[in-house]
Amino acid sequence: MILTQRSLLRFFFGVEVVVFILMYLFSPHGIKKLFIVKKETAQLNLELNRLKNQVDDLQHKVTEWKEDPFYKEKVAREKLYMSREHEEVYFIE
Repeated sequence: MILTQRSLLRFFFGVEVVVFILMYLFSPHGIKKLFIVKKETAQLNLELNRLKNQVDDLQHKVTEWKEDPFYKEKVAREKLYMSREHEEVYFIE
């Protein structure tokens, strides 16, 4: 009787371990999902760094616009094709 009860407990323990491993590997919140979430997190961190760099560049441009009159003149001449009075502008292609 003791041998069969012990064997039965070992069997159920073995089944429990197998079920636990299967659930850990294949459940919706298992190890597969963990790897997917880690990959998405890495991609989002790369995107975040790219956007932070873009924000820094734009803030630098805003600072130049506010503080540097030569930058304003440069943009006005090069992008808007503006000139001062009595200046002649030549386009060379």
